[in-house]
Amino acid sequence: MTMDEINIALETYQKKHSLTLGDMENLKSCDIERIVPIFFYKQPELLIELGGILLRAIYRLVDYRVYIKKPYIATEVAYDYLAMQELFGEHVLLNAVVGDLSSLKEAAIGFAGAEYINETEDVLDALCELINCVNGMFATQKSRENIELDMKVPEFCTEAGVLKGASLLCIPVIIFDKELKVIFSLDNEFSK
Repeated sequence: MTMDEINIALETYQKKHSLTLGDMENLKSCDIERIVPIFFYKQPELLIELGGILLRAIYRLVDYRVYIKKPYIATEVAYDYLAMQELFGEHVLLNAVVGDLSSLKEAAIGFAGAEYINETEDVLDALCELINCVNGMFATQKSRENIELDMKVPEFCTEAGVLKGASLLCIPVIIFDKELKVIFSLDNEFSK
């Protein structure tokens, strides 16, 4: 691309997503700490922090070309497959990943570094391990701030279903050019 084409593409992206010049500078920085708040605006600080840890982990451990689309709030999220873990203590948090088997498998292979992941259970188990690592880092960080959180055992679903909750933050994440969704819930009831 020429510099003029790059500038036109940046202006088009800025207008399409209603971003400020400051937002664009933050995006160009490639600094996750500066990027996450752009997409997680009006979300509780705990979810912004958890989202930052998750995206840094994906960037470092799964796919350095990861990017997110605009998050949204839902009360129901249909899924083909689900990997999740709950945190509890001073807050109740849900951290889940949903998607079709193809997108989840790509992410699992990227994380585990193992091309031989073929079984559905192995795919979901690898994603549960990624979620567990992220939640462990988050809980450790919060303990340093005297916020106690503990983690339940990660779990997964191999049958389609619907995740329901009062307020589910849905974050479309692109990993290896395939979309999956990360779902967060903070201090809200949820069920699968």
